[in-house]
Amino acid sequence: MGIDTNTLRFLDYASSVGVNYRKTATLGRQQFMGVRPSSLEKVLGERASRGGSTPFTMDAGGYCESLFRALGAELIDSFDASDYEGASQLWDMNEPAPASAREQYSAVFDGGTLEHVFDFPGALHGALSMIAKGGHYLSVTPSHGWFGHGFYQFSPELFFQLFQPHNGFALKCVLLVDDQSGSDFYQVASASSEGKRHKFASLTPASLCLVAERVGELPPKLTLQQSDYQSAWDDQAVRPGLDYFKEVSLANLAKARLRRWLKSRFLALGGNPYFDRSIFTRLKF
Repeated sequence: MGIDTNTLRFLDYASSVGVNYRKTATLGRQQFMGVRPSSLEKVLGERASRGGSTPFTMDAGGYCESLFRALGAELIDSFDASDYEGASQLWDMNEPAPASAREQYSAVFDGGTLEHVFDFPGALHGALSMIAKGGHYLSVTPSHGWFGHGFYQFSPELFFQLFQPHNGFALKCVLLVDDQSGSDFYQVASASSEGKRHKFASLTPASLCLVAERVGELPPKLTLQQSDYQSAWDDQAVRPGLDYFKEVSLANLAKARLRRWLKSRFLALGGNPYFDRSIFTRLKF
């Protein structure tokens, strides 16, 4: 877990969509990773010019509390199952969140922690329970190319269906970014309106950055369904059956293999054969 240059840019951007860092909780104690002082000075200097920053000095050990203070935090708590990195609060995220932490924070930030927790739905519910109404959940989480990093990597579809009013939250933005310094951010649109899926492939790992606002009561259990399945169940117009096999022919199989081969060659050359620009739109900030 840690804050790289792209995460730094995202945290600054999140202020523009309404995030207030006054009372911040981090899942895990966050450290900087590969962030040069010049990058910090650039982002925080631009923020100061907008009247939104306080002086910054690097914490001992490269931890990030001073960054959040520069973003406007007056209280910063870090939660972890172990105190080996000096977290201020101990919480095994496979268990419910501490009662004393519930609805106490204006911002809860997961900078790469929950993918390491076996009970992801329970841990996420616990993290969301710590957010006061009107507060925000922020996450930078593995989406592609992080095989073996943790237990999970995530699709945008999860967050589009999860952060809904029946779960007490409204999704403000989902961004996709390659995990290389200075990469472009892409605004991700919901795929449910057209029955598509968020297909993506790249030679480099990529992460999702998202912001969701607490707008209502958090239910005892989070509930959701994948949108294209839900649409099929609701529609009932197209059902799998024997008609499928009518389309299976040597010619169609050959075409499918050729398409897969062409996509693999395009990917090997650094392209992205699955990049649907109606879903992924470059965001400038």
